[in-house]
Amino acid sequence: MAPWEDDGYYMDLFWDNIISLINNFIDRGITVVIEYVIFEEQLKKIATFLKEKQVALKYCVLMAEEKNLKDRDDSRKEIERVGNLSIQARSEFLAKNKEKEKHFLYTDDLDVPKIANIIKTSNRFLIENL
Repeated sequence: MAPWEDDGYYMDLFWDNIISLINNFIDRGITVVIEYVIFEEQLKKIATFLKEKQVALKYCVLMAEEKNLKDRDDSRKEIERVGNLSIQARSEFLAKNKEKEKHFLYTDDLDVPKIANIIKTSNRFLIENL
């Protein structure tokens, strides 16, 4: 089954397993970082779970400017290119999520250690109420 054919069953199963893993790591005092595309329903589910455990949650959307997306796409093999789709998806996401802007981190001029440090040290990514 292709991911876009899932009615939510497998996505829910996936996130239930992620929550179980998070729980196991937290119980052992290990910090958890999830680098994955997440939808609002799953984010709410994780936020509710962590709130019950009195554990802080940070949510960060890694963003790039349109030019950077185009340059990345152009650097791929032709068969792997998505053309305007990434720019279109970015525009739609920005239009629908203006209220979440404080959680955006533009990474165009940042390397991985700098990105990790910003997320780790900034309280702007904390989820208070979802």
